[in-house]
Amino acid sequence: MKPGVTDDRPELPTTESNTNGSANQAHTPDSGAEPDDTLWENLSVGERIQAERDMHGWTLLRLAAQIQIVAKEDLIVTAALSSLTSMLSRYEHNHAVPNENTRRLIAKALGVTVEHLGMTQKPYWRMR
Repeated sequence: MKPGVTDDRPELPTTESNTNGSANQAHTPDSGAEPDDTLWENLSVGERIQAERDMHGWTLLRLAAQIQIVAKEDLIVTAALSSLTSMLSRYEHNHAVPNENTRRLIAKALGVTVEHLGMTQKPYWRMR
């Protein structure tokens, strides 16, 4: 398991089809399959957030709702659900950079660390 990834993420199927119909090995906590480290290291923070969200099978709206849940647990006030969804889209597309508190909330909502998402290196964003 990658450092910083917790085991409480939902189990995902072990294969998935890509657009050309071939099967790809999916990353699952129990399968032992990890994303290719070289590939993962080359992803931007936004791409990592989207990849983790996709592994959960969540929409942007579902991730925003999960962020509100973890924020409430930590007694943190967040933006409205629609605003969070819009901000998450901007982060995933590398049009904006989350602040330190938001980074922690995103990571906690996804069940990973900010390090796993690549948000500790300066500068940690890469515009494409």
